Amino acid sequence: MIFHSRSRLVTFVTILTFFTLLAATRNTYATEGTADLASQVTALELGMNGYTIGAELTAEQKKIAAAHPLDNAFAGTYKFIDNELVVVVADANNTVLALYQRQEGADVAQARKMVSALMGQYGDPTAMAHDKLIYWAYKREGKISEEEYNQSKEKPEKFSVLATVKFSSEFPITEEIQEGEGDGTIYFIVSSDRLTEEFTKNK
Repeated sequence: MIFHSRSRLVTFVTILTFFTLLAATRNTYATEGTADLASQVTALELGMNGYTIGAELTAEQKKIAAAHPLDNAFAGTYKFIDNELVVVVADANNTVLALYQRQEGADVAQARKMVSALMGQYGDPTAMAHDKLIYWAYKREGKISEEEYNQSKEKPEKFSVLATVKFSSEFPITEEIQEGEGDGTIYFIVSSDRLTEEFTKNK
């Protein structure tokens, strides 16, 4: 598995740095109009099961939303479930803001299966930490490689994150963990914090 030698080199500083860089880039897109920002996110083609963040729901997807609504959405949004995938959507124009899937009581085999599916779709990750967290980060031009991310730690002003894919596990998923071990919650989320802020601010 990919989580053995390389992931052990990543410390708590990596997570702090990652979120520092995310926070530092929020103003990068502050002057962009909401429609233009949504177009940039859509162009990254990040999604799953026919849903793409930044894109509006199709007519068929709106029917699914009406049939399977979920409670407790943030102000300015609504959410629904399509099979096991939760879809978060802007009230204003039905733009997809986030996609996530959560699995409780999972073991390491299920966690590895989820990661394998994500890597099959999004390729090698941008950053990993604690053997539990994996990130794919994207700027306007596309995915940020691990090498680019490491080079950008010292200069966050050159690191503009537009969207992310995140996997999280409550337990390690290294090679040392045997099949059947591990017991906790795993999840992934595909989202653009900047786009979500645009649709939820002042709500």
